[in-house]
Amino acid sequence: MKKRLIATIMFCMVMFAGCSMIADKDAGDVFQEVDVDNPSEQPIQDAQETPTATDMETSQEVQEVAAESTPYSADAQKVEGIVTEFCAAYFGGDLDSIKTFLADQYIWDIEVYENSANKVEVTAVTGLEDIGEKNIDDVCVVSVEYKEEGMDTYLYLTVEFIKTDKGWKIEFYGNEG
Repeated sequence: MKKRLIATIMFCMVMFAGCSMIADKDAGDVFQEVDVDNPSEQPIQDAQETPTATDMETSQEVQEVAAESTPYSADAQKVEGIVTEFCAAYFGGDLDSIKTFLADQYIWDIEVYENSANKVEVTAVTGLEDIGEKNIDDVCVVSVEYKEEGMDTYLYLTVEFIKTDKGWKIEFYGNEG
């Protein structure tokens, strides 16, 4: 976890430092914005401005950090997407949406967050790093850490998933204090 945090911070530092502006030598140190999403519209570089080995090494480091910042398996990434959508429905009080995430064999009462969703801050989802590639009927559990407005303590929404032939479904969820 610590390694991933450091890698993410490094990635952000490199991105902020190198991707937003370049110097225009003819304009006397005036900066031009660079559209990183549309490289065909980049300013024309002087012939002397060729990429250096350092630039290439930095690019490679950025790619390596980006790969490290998404260490989750394909199944963990799917569960992460579902838990994000589920939390929006749960904290938003949307019973109809919650039903779409539940396994056919779900036997519990369908509940939603009782307070206003505007008063909740989700701070972490744990357990994703433990999810490898799974088979049908395999189970995994994630925990959503959140904090209610004005409270100093964290609460946890535990969500148990099962992999079915229809994809990942929730077979249990509940709050822990």
